[in-house]
Amino acid sequence: SPVGGVGINLAIQDAVATANRLTAPLLKKSVTIKDLAAVQSRREPATRKTQRMQRLIHGQLFSEGKGPGKPFAPAWYLRLLVPLLSPILRRFAAHRIGLGFQPEHIESLKGIDPS
Repeated sequence: SPVGGVGINLAIQDAVATANRLTAPLLKKSVTIKDLAAVQSRREPATRKTQRMQRLIHGQLFSEGKGPGKPFAPAWYLRLLVPLLSPILRRFAAHRIGLGFQPEHIESLKGIDPS
């Protein structure tokens, strides 16, 4: 599901984590299954959390009785809680959608000999 539009965020984070982990082995032409597994074990938990969040949101917005031609009506508890928690929810949603559950940062390549 494209809920939240986080697919590109995950793709970029996956690419950064992959580059961080595989730059040295690629330069040495010695990438192993262990190297690839390390990338997967780093990124998989964040991806699973994101997918879980998307399923929850999707279920709340488009569950039974909600569909094309039917008016949008959030569950009663959402109608009650959203106005009370709006600033907190906005901040949480922006952080999770914008940065994800495990933000990745490009590591320095200092000390890696490209030859």
